[in-house]
Amino acid sequence: MDRVEEIVDELMEAYQSQRVRLWLANFADLRDMDDFGQWSGLVRLAAEAHVKQWRPERDTLVERLRDRSPDTDEFGFDSALEELLPLAQSSFASELASRRVPRDVVQKASGLFSIHPPLQQWRMD
Repeated sequence: MDRVEEIVDELMEAYQSQRVRLWLANFADLRDMDDFGQWSGLVRLAAEAHVKQWRPERDTLVERLRDRSPDTDEFGFDSALEELLPLAQSSFASELASRRVPRDVVQKASGLFSIHPPLQQWRMD
């Protein structure tokens, strides 16, 4: 097992234990939900399901990381973590496209995710 595989295994374990996870934007804070038009309900339901069900594929992640970083001496967990979001977005885009959602809506909807937790919004009444 090489360095890339070790890092990916560490990341997969962190994802399974939910120390690392896919986050969804708070729809109440999204002002551009109207931009999804008639697709907003479908986008919302699909995004909520995607956050719960999506899991990174180990082999795909290993391949992407090897393509991205041939010099593994400077490779680390954070580098691998950066690859999760594009994988999740691509998977979600494919799912929406399979439902015949228009391309412009798919592109906007792919931006609904983050690997980092959203900032808490504190409200003082």
